[in-house]
Amino acid sequence: MIVTVGLLVAALHAAEAPRVESFTATVKLAGNLEMPVDVYLPPGKTAAPVVLLAHGFTQNKNFHANQGRHLAAAGFVVLVPSLQRFADHAGHGRDLLGLLDWAATQDSDKTSRLHGRVNSKRAAACGHSSGGLSALLAAAADKRIRALVLLDAVDRDGLGAKAAANLRIPSLSLCAEPSPWNDSGSPLKLAAALPEPKMVVKIAGASHLEAQDPANKLAEMVLGKVNPQRQQRFTGEMTEWLKRYLP
Repeated sequence: MIVTVGLLVAALHAAEAPRVESFTATVKLAGNLEMPVDVYLPPGKTAAPVVLLAHGFTQNKNFHANQGRHLAAAGFVVLVPSLQRFADHAGHGRDLLGLLDWAATQDSDKTSRLHGRVNSKRAAACGHSSGGLSALLAAAADKRIRALVLLDAVDRDGLGAKAAANLRIPSLSLCAEPSPWNDSGSPLKLAAALPEPKMVVKIAGASHLEAQDPANKLAEMVLGKVNPQRQQRFTGEMTEWLKRYLP
């Protein structure tokens, strides 16, 4: 199902998210790779599902900080890394799973701020642009991933479409208008390859950049100013989908 939405319902998500606990950690991965990650914790002290949120090409964790806070306020442990490889989408997918392994280890460490807070067996993979491709690859490789959200995700050489055949989880594809920045409609093509159950939402008038929050100010100089309501639409749709499929 493809649903096209405008701005009338964006006001539903316009309220500022409650304050949540957050901190930055450095995660050591295979091959001595060190990856900075922002961790957002939900209110309370019980174990919560994990959301992995991956940025796009040449971006970093800072451009999903508002989304991280919003998702944590909704009850998720949110991990937003700055991916360290260059255009290695499969490698980034493995690193997302390594990040999930790290969270599970931290959950059992009594000295960790994540002790007793992580349900790593119930996780979602989310990502913007090429980060969406990496999230899809991670989800296709690990059954701990129970839901997938693609934020104007861009495929490369059919890698995502091929991996989609291995998915058996619900997915949400949030798509901006076709443009050179999303490979002229790659998000809709990738969404078509995903199995059911799935929802495909095209956000009318949205730019590729509006799937970030906050947006990259330098990129705004090229793509134009973002519309905050459309940014909230991406965040709100993602949050509601995860609350439904990752309780």
